[in-house]
Amino acid sequence: MATSPTDTKRTTVLVVEDDVAVATALVDLLSARGYAVHHEDNAKGAAAALEEIAPDLVLLDLMLPDGDGLEACAGWCVQHDVPIIVCSGRDQPDVRVQSLKLGADDFVAKPFYPSDVEARVEAVLRRARRARDGAARNSRQREPAVDSAMRVGSLVVDPVRLEVWMGSRRASLTPIEFRLLHALASRSGTVVSPEELKVEVWGTQAGIDNRSLYSHIKRLRAKLAALPSYGRNTPTVHTVRGHGFMLH
Repeated sequence: MATSPTDTKRTTVLVVEDDVAVATALVDLLSARGYAVHHEDNAKGAAAALEEIAPDLVLLDLMLPDGDGLEACAGWCVQHDVPIIVCSGRDQPDVRVQSLKLGADDFVAKPFYPSDVEARVEAVLRRARRARDGAARNSRQREPAVDSAMRVGSLVVDPVRLEVWMGSRRASLTPIEFRLLHALASRSGTVVSPEELKVEVWGTQAGIDNRSLYSHIKRLRAKLAALPSYGRNTPTVHTVRGHGFMLH
């Protein structure tokens, strides 16, 4: 069944495309279906938009004026928990396979049929919603495992099952948010520098700017604040200005 505009009115799609005609076609198509559409024509602008608007989906061209879309895809998949559909005229089998291996969720070849793009967007968003719904069901049905977990006050972080609990409520974190919390929880009460966090979360400092790190910290802090409070026993992520972050 096709997704109606009322189903998608709060869904944001970031279109990264430097060809004006193609970009216009995609923006018009998705806007007509009720999506909130943001367009960028270069990799730098798209990277900033990912931080500022946190889109639900990215449509990414591979031939960008300021960089290779494949490199952008690989980096964004590491830094952001967002589905990516590559939309490119480079339809060679190796390019398609490499795009998927680097983390893209789907690949659309140019020239494309509007109905094909629309169907693929709906399918990828549907899979993302199912994954979120599944995580929510698990949070209601399961209890925290404590045998492999570390505790910080009322917070339980389980690195084996990749779960985070506050009391009987499970937090729904992205992989990056989980790695951030695990890094902070493993040294709770101690200030962890941005450089140390980048290495622990992404495996490198290269290509990871502080703005990206701070954005993920902000989202993690908000998700922890939305969990049940246990008074002074409820930990939070504190910013130690000029030094880093601390969980306590």
